[in-house]
Amino acid sequence: MANHGYIPRNGITDMTQLAYGLQEGLGLAPDFTLVLIAFALKTCVDLTTLKMSIGRTDSRTDGPLSVLLGTAPGLFSAEAHNKYEIDGSLGGDDAYFAPDKRSHFNGTRWNRWRQIAVEKYDGVMSIPWNSEVRSIQYKECRDMNPECHWAVVDQFAFYAAQNLISTLIPSSEENGKPGPALVDTIDTFFGFHKDSTGQYTHGSSRFPPGSSGVWYRRTVPHTFPEFVEAGIASLAPRK
Repeated sequence: MANHGYIPRNGITDMTQLAYGLQEGLGLAPDFTLVLIAFALKTCVDLTTLKMSIGRTDSRTDGPLSVLLGTAPGLFSAEAHNKYEIDGSLGGDDAYFAPDKRSHFNGTRWNRWRQIAVEKYDGVMSIPWNSEVRSIQYKECRDMNPECHWAVVDQFAFYAAQNLISTLIPSSEENGKPGPALVDTIDTFFGFHKDSTGQYTHGSSRFPPGSSGVWYRRTVPHTFPEFVEAGIASLAPRK
């Protein structure tokens, strides 16, 4: 959203700007927007300034009580792990394997999940694809990570959030809802690029254009019940 001017590009935003960006930039419904803002207030917002950092912890969010309470953790800070960053992500190593317990982009990891979509789901990162990927991630986290964090509440939110790949990110079609979540489309949104060696790197992200060459946000707003429904669907076991 920052790259397209919906929230400031300096890495610091407030709740009014965030609400505007979520609704006008991405097409979230008011109910879903309020849920996300409430979650932000609980985890990474200074309650006196109502500001948050969309990156690492940043003193620019500080308010009158920061001397006593400390600086609010940034969205992608080590302190926010298991709040926004959770074990089993698509592009980042589990905290146990990552320096400073912070998620760092792993292009090989991303390409692995991408290839599952290409080989088994016609190149579409759909809800069934998400279900299979999360199942694999759970088993590997359980078996290989001695500090695996897979709490039910956290993970349900993450299962559902990962489905935003298919329910929110692609450009909207004539029916007001997103088209298919093609792997190239999702690469563009997240800023994942294949370099000259064939490895994926993390660069600048942008809204992926649809068939018309332009990206359109959802005109049918994405509601919170739809978010929950997608999360439940992705919990279904895959053979």
